[in-house]
Amino acid sequence: MSEAIYLKKPVYSEPVKEQFEQILNAIYLQKLGYGLFAETSCKESLLTFFSKLDEYKKNLNKLNTKKLDDDFDKAIVNINEKILSLANTKTSSNTKMK
Repeated sequence: MSEAIYLKKPVYSEPVKEQFEQILNAIYLQKLGYGLFAETSCKESLLTFFSKLDEYKKNLNKLNTKKLDDDFDKAIVNINEKILSLANTKTSSNTKMK
């Protein structure tokens, strides 16, 4: 689902029954206007989904994926810096112990 949203593709979501996370994601998906939450697939829900594709696309196009990319890049750099810092700390500790 997250990949579809990132790529700005409307989602028809039929969550697995009793899977809280999938149900919650589908509810938010519909609430944000990115797609349709259907408890079960049926002709009516599919027709509703197809009739609202333009609305879903419009809402998805409002997303700032550039900001998501920038935030992701910053998070990766931050993680790498922490890993290097930990590695340097371990190396320093091992050198002092010898």
